[in-house]
Amino acid sequence: MRGKTLWLGRSPGTLCNSVTSPNLDPDAALWCAVPINSPGLTLVLREPTTSPDSNFEDHPIDSSGEELDNMMIFDHVFIPREYIFSLRNTKLLGLYRESCALCHWHILARLMYRSEIFVGAAQTIVDILGTDSFQGVRDSVSEVISYSASLKAHILAAEEEAKLWNGVLVPSTEFITAGRLQSIILYPRVMHILRDLSGQGLISRFTSKVWDHPEIGPILEDYLPGAGVSAREKNKFFNFLWDLSCGSHAARVALFENTNSTNAPVVQSELYRSYNRSEAVDYIRQYLNLPDSRRKIKRLYAHDLK
Repeated sequence: MRGKTLWLGRSPGTLCNSVTSPNLDPDAALWCAVPINSPGLTLVLREPTTSPDSNFEDHPIDSSGEELDNMMIFDHVFIPREYIFSLRNTKLLGLYRESCALCHWHILARLMYRSEIFVGAAQTIVDILGTDSFQGVRDSVSEVISYSASLKAHILAAEEEAKLWNGVLVPSTEFITAGRLQSIILYPRVMHILRDLSGQGLISRFTSKVWDHPEIGPILEDYLPGAGVSAREKNKFFNFLWDLSCGSHAARVALFENTNSTNAPVVQSELYRSYNRSEAVDYIRQYLNLPDSRRKIKRLYAHDLK
């Protein structure tokens, strides 16, 4: 095997595939597993967005590290037959939705869990700053709650409407697709709300070394207390919020979520193509005694496939 691919390296082996890209040469239609220590395989890591030297108080999230995104370069790498799942099967080129159904369910579930963290962060901002009495603040927190509840509702609906695909129970792709669209287009809005609710809290942050200073630390404790927390505890929380919504790692995560498993315009197109609204259309046409609809929607990317 020769060439390159991008992947998130997390284990001693990794999956490689090109089966969801249209118009590939049959020899490039490949889905396989590759041991990381295979001769001829080189992993080139991207620039990190976190510092290995940071401590928990200064960076409660980033101090734990991040994903090891990398480019895999293959220089005549031998792939044993038992590791090859599909080869030269060009029919798989148009089965992105089907082959990634469980992946998309996992992605939406992950974003749903993260949205619950956003809700907790939004409310904690309000509690620590004592801004609960402002209606605009309550409206902003409610918007974050609505985002989280919407993603959870899509997950529950998808699991409730799950169907068997060749003996495998698969959550409804209709609800998963609709939920993924919500998760993508509203993610930047939620990030903005968290930053907006924080006011000066995200700007006026200090390192643990400053708080440990025998002269400066006590002064900051007097000048910067929070509601129900000390000034240093308040500072640690906003360090957490910085990592969650403002830092390099947070920006990279937001960018990744925007493009992971296709961006919003492609998801919108797929939702238009795949969401079944025939019952509602038939009801209106029958109510008004209109002719039956013969509308047919071409499959996404169908015009590109060989």
